[in-house]
Amino acid sequence: MKLSLAIFHHNMDNKSMKVVEKDKVISGMLQDELNRCQEMLNSLKKSVSELPKGVINERKKRYKDKVYSYFYLKYREGKKVSNEHIPNSQVQELLKKLELRKKYEKEIQSCKSKIVYLSKIMRAGKEKSDTMKKEYDFSKAEQGKFYRPIEKLEIPVYLDKEVKEFFSKTASKKKIGLDDVVNTILRKEMETLKAIGV
Repeated sequence: MKLSLAIFHHNMDNKSMKVVEKDKVISGMLQDELNRCQEMLNSLKKSVSELPKGVINERKKRYKDKVYSYFYLKYREGKKVSNEHIPNSQVQELLKKLELRKKYEKEIQSCKSKIVYLSKIMRAGKEKSDTMKKEYDFSKAEQGKFYRPIEKLEIPVYLDKEVKEFFSKTASKKKIGLDDVVNTILRKEMETLKAIGV
């Protein structure tokens, strides 16, 4: 969810300002986000394990001046490559599942990258906090010198445990992501509120 943030600057009247060695609020937010990414990664891995893998190939045969097509799923199990015949009536549904698997695999890579990044930040923050001074003198500091406006920021949204469990089951049944389920519901609610002029 992208939200516009207003940045407020506060005047510092004191000549010096104590810096806490470890910001528990920020550290807690990073840890929560790391946990959320790990939970999402586990959920995505589970979803991927329940979906078919491989590619669908088409073969054609001519018989009595007619060309017949039949499809098979080619996939790898360890070092073995297997081919499985797919009835024509099941091809479209299987293609959807294979496409969904690709989507989840991309999301898995994204989650892994985020986990590595967050872990790196937390380690660096811990190492830095161990070497920080107890006090810093800001008497010669220039207010707003390094300020840069932020138009949009990706903010993590956390669901209550009961809500998350309910919609996670719904997403699993429909073979779609939890984000897709929640966004669909919120979009419908948004349209309803617009319709009644709220």
